[in-house]
Order: sequence, then structure tokens, then C-alpha cells
Amino acid sequence: MVFTKKLTNLQIELVKLIAYQVDDRQLLEIKDILARYFAAEATKEMDKLWQEKEWSNDTMNEWANTHMRTLYKDTMRVVLDTNVLLVPIAPFSK
Repeated sequence: MVFTKKLTNLQIELVKLIAYQVDDRQLLEIKDILARYFAAEATKEMDKLWQEKEWSNDTMNEWANTHMRTLYKDTMRVVLDTNVLLVPIAPFSK
């Protein structure tokens, strides 16, 4: 197997971590640390976006009560199964 891209700095550090055998408790702690870190980063980015866009709780409530999906009447719905087989079901009904 040939990889054309280099590992990122994060991937390199995680590979170094893989060399150590840890018990289940330690593994859960590591996963929790990573989850908390990425959740905090996502929260920071969302806070920045809220400030830039001047969003508020009222904005979120408005979005929650607004129908934003588009209904495509002339297409057929399909189901994607685990084998990536598209199965037509039926045209949209009103």
C-alpha cells in the first residue's frame, strides 16, 4: 500500500501514542481528553461565528421554526443500503 500524502503533525503524535499499551480506563480517559479538546475548539469557532454574523437565541429559534428544505416534486426518492445500491421507491406525493 502506497500513501501519497505525508502524515500531519497530529497523526504523527497519535502514532507515537499507539506504541504504548494502555488499559481500558486509560484509553477512555484519552478518548475523553480528545473529545473535550475538539468540542472546545468547535465551541470557540461557533462563538466566533455567532459574533461575526450577529446571531442570537432569537435567530436560532427562528431557524428552528422555519421550513428550509426544498421539495423536488419531479424526482424519485431513493434508499441507499449498506451495499451502496440505489433503490427507487416512489415519486413524492403532495
